Amino acid sequence: MFTRVWGVLTLAVIAACSTSPLYASIVGFREYHGKRATCVYSGNLGPVKIWGLTMSYERVFTGTVKSATAVGDFEKRVELIPDEVFLGDASEVTAITNQACLGTEIEAGQTWLVYLFRGRTNNELVLGYEGRSKPMELAQNDVAILRHLSTLTDSGILLGQVGLGGLVFPQALGVGDDTIGQAGYKVTARRFSDGREFSAVTDASGNYELDLPTGKYFATANTRQGLWAPETEVLVLKHECVQVDFSLRIDSRIAGTVTTADGKPASYVQVAIVRVLSALHR
Repeated sequence: MFTRVWGVLTLAVIAACSTSPLYASIVGFREYHGKRATCVYSGNLGPVKIWGLTMSYERVFTGTVKSATAVGDFEKRVELIPDEVFLGDASEVTAITNQACLGTEIEAGQTWLVYLFRGRTNNELVLGYEGRSKPMELAQNDVAILRHLSTLTDSGILLGQVGLGGLVFPQALGVGDDTIGQAGYKVTARRFSDGREFSAVTDASGNYELDLPTGKYFATANTRQGLWAPETEVLVLKHECVQVDFSLRIDSRIAGTVTTADGKPASYVQVAIVRVLSALHR
């Protein structure tokens, strides 16, 4: 095993678009067998995360690690025996991985969910350290979604979680506390082309999932009075997951009537709202 040492050096935005995730390059370090490895990650800073079977992968499958041999200071060459195939064929395959940056030691006999892509420099298959490859004990939810994706024809999946954030007195609104996902909350996706709406209701953990025909949508969780979250444009592609999480905030209005001492409407009265912090939030 190895000791993980992190140091964030740079945070540079390299892409931004209303219908695309916001990415940044994040450089960190890990110590592996007494040597420092540099790991570069494409951090997703926006509300939209995209993953699935259409992201330039050549093979996606669950399988067994037949062997894992060290190559140089940081890399391993792994032989893999596919079991359940989602993309590509079922033949045994060899790939290279940066073990120092992978985070979890990959060893013979383990079972993994594997995403492989073709390297740009030497055309070798690569098990990327910043992808969704992971040991099977950590991949059950991903595998279930991949099984679902593989059954779709001209559709993709919009999924995510609805939770509360920044509520001072959430119980007063009857919505629980600010540390859990919101159950029974409606999320809608309106298709740009014809205005048709699709909707789903969150489960006990605040998770929702929608099968959607390919196309551009306007996704929102603003379906309950008094709570608000930023709305998002998303592009759903075939065999692809688009993940959008919504963090709800209070969105309320104060209204009333100002009267004089004799009960008549008072004109041109300036009304000021002053925030008062409770002892719990000072």
